[in-house]
Amino acid sequence: MSKLRKILLVALTALSIGITALAFAKAHKGKNRTAQSERVAAHDVTDVSSMPPQGLQARGPAEIVRFTVSHLGLRPFVAHASPGWVAIYLEDRARSSAGLVVQAESGAPVGQLVRREDRWRDGSRIFFLRGRYQILDASHPTNTATLIVEP
Repeated sequence: MSKLRKILLVALTALSIGITALAFAKAHKGKNRTAQSERVAAHDVTDVSSMPPQGLQARGPAEIVRFTVSHLGLRPFVAHASPGWVAIYLEDRARSSAGLVVQAESGAPVGQLVRREDRWRDGSRIFFLRGRYQILDASHPTNTATLIVEP
């Protein structure tokens, strides 16, 4: 890989993290934060080191998992997927969610899905290893679901 390509990859990764942080900051502006929502603030959410390089995200098949936010909370309560790339889709029927935050069972952040303001449906790809993951509604962190990743 050429030097210019490596520099470009690092710059694009930093830019995407910065834009995501701004989106979460805008979504939380003026709201009181609970201790749990502070734990999943945008600046804490990063990709884990076990993920393949950023450039591979757009390639290859991905299993699809769908979550819906409504006045009842986040549904389904439990979803299943296989290890590898998983396309997580969000349907925000309540029009109140900024997106989803994905954490490992240990509480370590794995990734996020930021819903664009002009859309009530959005999606993102995240690379998962075997294990259990907690899915949190970024705007209402008490709304949670579990994603179980196993072969």
